Amino acid sequence: MNFEKEYAELYGYILGDGCFRDAKFKQMTFYNYDLKLIEYVINILQKITKKTVNICQRKEGDKTEYCINFPSEITHKLIELGFSKSKLPAWLMESRFGINFLKAFYECEGSLNGNQIMIYQSDEKILKYCVKIANKFGLSAHVHRSTLSRERDFYLAIENLDAVKNKFKPVNKLPKFTKPNKGRYYSTKREVLRILNGKEQLTTTEILFELKNRGLKMKKESNSLLNNHLKPLCEKGVLSRKTGYQFRGERGMFSGVESKWKLEKNFTEAQIINYPYCEE
Repeated sequence: MNFEKEYAELYGYILGDGCFRDAKFKQMTFYNYDLKLIEYVINILQKITKKTVNICQRKEGDKTEYCINFPSEITHKLIELGFSKSKLPAWLMESRFGINFLKAFYECEGSLNGNQIMIYQSDEKILKYCVKIANKFGLSAHVHRSTLSRERDFYLAIENLDAVKNKFKPVNKLPKFTKPNKGRYYSTKREVLRILNGKEQLTTTEILFELKNRGLKMKKESNSLLNNHLKPLCEKGVLSRKTGYQFRGERGMFSGVESKWKLEKNFTEAQIINYPYCEE
């Protein structure tokens, strides 16, 4: 399809901050307070149609809201492509430009929270479609009901700010992101699941060796692996442990047998990506 990337982005913008008037004259209008974002969308529209797109604006106190009307041929094309505010079409779910759709949707409805981005929406179904797209591009995503007293009832959380930056760039909001001092990191636990998946059992040292081969290092090495990752997974019933033993020899040297770990069940890659939010 010609301009597939551009249509994927336009879908995200209209879904986020757009209005679709499905009456006698079908019209899609995009609203935003960010003039740079408005100009970016105009560039997409003009790239496809070669037509001039005008900006309208109105004052709301100290703020200025901008809006643009999509040219009719783009509106008709999006309708032809199955545009809906309640379901994402198959072409978008399968598209290699699905990440561009998520980027555009985030620019309209997103915010930063710790080490994750959040996209708010009243329709939980749409966010579940977004989870599948995020997973396809290797991002851990999950949907929660909002605890805030606001109109929007659900939010999509996509973890790992660095991964999001890498996948989403260039994007208007990302330069404003600052890496938080604290965040919930599950990357090591996910690698442990990958290492043990399909294996009968491995010792702590063998798991540590595999993690090092994958570029994951810990400050206190075996103690950090044991206390921060393996034991918590064991407590949650994800791993089982065959406890080793240790004794002091005649010369005061310690020796013994290491603990061995195994998965209680095999995980799919989608479940690993979404741990600890995957269905147990």
